[in-house]
Amino acid sequence: MNSTILDRFISDFRCLVKGQEIDLYESISSSFEFIAEQFIERDEQGIWYDGVINLNATHRKVQQIEFRGRMWVAKNQERQWLEDFYALVTDKEITKQGIYIKICVGDYSGEGSLCDLF
Repeated sequence: MNSTILDRFISDFRCLVKGQEIDLYESISSSFEFIAEQFIERDEQGIWYDGVINLNATHRKVQQIEFRGRMWVAKNQERQWLEDFYALVTDKEITKQGIYIKICVGDYSGEGSLCDLF
């Protein structure tokens, strides 16, 4: 399942890099839930992520897309709230580093190569 989510994310990211338009909510938003879970360490237990709203993608460099929006964050089944969301995704495959991501949700952040998640 993880590889399916990541494969689709990488495919959609490459479409954006080529200048193609895609539905960010249908493809990218839900992938960020999984990516945030993998790369962001939070102090609290029972925190999970539930999609990004108001998601925008901006082409920053030749192989780089910046994403901004608001991500739903939940604590167990008790409550949900929105936090600022930011991700910078860069294709570094030319230097054999794969697809690299820096992701921030509220005050928490993480980064790494998506290749490490396969």
